[in-house]
Amino acid sequence: KMIVVLLVFAVSALLLHEAFASGTCEQKGFTDGLTCSSCEKLFEFVQNNVLKAECLSCCQDDVVGGLSRKKFPQAILSVCG
Repeated sequence: KMIVVLLVFAVSALLLHEAFASGTCEQKGFTDGLTCSSCEKLFEFVQNNVLKAECLSCCQDDVVGGLSRKKFPQAILSVCG
């Protein structure tokens, strides 16, 4: 019975990982207005290459000719877990 439980758990974990890996940016926790400069600032503090790749694949380029196109007066960081 223990082997069956472990097998079911392993298959469930694999399916969950695949669903997350192939999910949309919103499913991964990124918003539509995510800018690439925000991703770069995040990685000054969080050194996670997987998170970095996902963030950069979901962001919008906000730098043209070395100048930022968007500036926001504040930001709210929500941590779920």
